[in-house]
Amino acid sequence: MVDEGRDSSATPVVSLQFGRRKFLKAAGVAAAAGVAAPALAGNRALARAGARSAPPAPATPLKHVIIDCQENRSFDHYYGFAPFAGSAGVPRGYSQPDGTGGSVAPFRFTSLSTPDIGHSWNAVHSEWNDGKMNGFYTTDGINCMGYYTAAELPYYYSLFDNFTLCGNYFCSVLGPTWPNRFYLAAGTSGGITTNGVWDTASSTTRSSWTCSRLAA
Repeated sequence: MVDEGRDSSATPVVSLQFGRRKFLKAAGVAAAAGVAAPALAGNRALARAGARSAPPAPATPLKHVIIDCQENRSFDHYYGFAPFAGSAGVPRGYSQPDGTGGSVAPFRFTSLSTPDIGHSWNAVHSEWNDGKMNGFYTTDGINCMGYYTAAELPYYYSLFDNFTLCGNYFCSVLGPTWPNRFYLAAGTSGGITTNGVWDTASSTTRSSWTCSRLAA
């Protein structure tokens, strides 16, 4: 989510030349530059030349970029049926095969305490099913088809009025929490695909390298 720096003492003004979409595009370019930075580290002259030739950043009213990492909740689960979800939402008439020739449609959750569904490497790949995306119910059962609305999640839905919602989002690893957290922090999981403590030499080396990327 992107905070547009609203000032309670004045009417917020967003430059027509630098709106939310342009900011997100610029942020993507900056992120790509950050990934490429290690390749430039060995050539200081080239890096300095690049810095001198870089155009000045345009003025922006944005004051903060907040990265909020949550887990075990998909976009469809929170916002799939929201009126503002557009093409990123759940298609009309969507269902999942039940494994016995029938199908199961999504349904609305009314309880805020719902069972966790499988998100291990094997479970997620079973849901994905070689790209068919039809293994959710057969892998996880009925709870994978539940969704919320603004009535259950008023705070999260209220954020859309003042922040940018990135709907076309996918996890970095078709697997559990820790590898995806590594990707968020360091741009790689170092080949790790499971949660837990890794005691093999190769996995220790990979996790150490991931932490080194984070420190850099």
